[in-house]
Amino acid sequence: METGDHRPATEIDLEEEIEPILRIDLTEEIIRRIKTLIARGKINQGSRLPPERDLARILGVGRPALRQALKALSTLGIIESHVGRGTFVRQSLSGVLTSPLDFVVLLNSVTLRELFEVRKAVEVELAALAAERATEEDLARIQSILANQKQNLENTANFVNEDLNFHSAVAAAAHNVLFIAILESLSSLMLQSRRKLALNERDLSKSFHDHEKVVREILKRNATGARSAMYQHLDRVYHYWEETQQKADRKNRVPALTTG
Repeated sequence: METGDHRPATEIDLEEEIEPILRIDLTEEIIRRIKTLIARGKINQGSRLPPERDLARILGVGRPALRQALKALSTLGIIESHVGRGTFVRQSLSGVLTSPLDFVVLLNSVTLRELFEVRKAVEVELAALAAERATEEDLARIQSILANQKQNLENTANFVNEDLNFHSAVAAAAHNVLFIAILESLSSLMLQSRRKLALNERDLSKSFHDHEKVVREILKRNATGARSAMYQHLDRVYHYWEETQQKADRKNRVPALTTG
């Protein structure tokens, strides 16, 4: 009869004591290492990666596995290839945010309300930062775009394009790379919404005057004022759209049949 001290280890005993050896996904490991090199500043934005053969040797992996990892990084918007020049880390990494957002849009219908909630959270603060950090060059660009908007009050398509340029210029003047990347990732959604709003907004001068107020506060270096002016602008535009939609719904509503 066996004593407790010499009881043979069962399969259950071993499972409780020993963690299984995980199989490493080579593609994921290559991506992780390249991301680490970027994060540590060993590979900078806009810089060219070593040739494929050299990079495979440095990482200690085969070229097929490396190609698969590079393809994934390209899909994520982290790198881009140029024929005859090589593979580069992208100058702007907003694509890293754009790709998952594109799937969100495809799988879930993003409402205008949701978009404006995000814009209020991001752009209001960007306006305040622009008031504090804008360079003379930033201010000149913002004022130039505002002047172009004034000239295109009767041209909806041009006004919409300048509207997008205006908000991008204010964002750039904030000099916060992550904020700018978030805003760039929303640009396609914002362009679609602006076209809808502009077609419904008969008097585009209201948006222009809103922008004038934002610029005035930025020029005064008044962060609180710029924050307030941008919030009021976004809030007014959204509520105008909401009221327009409600009127359209009431107009299209079929009256109930009455019995006599």
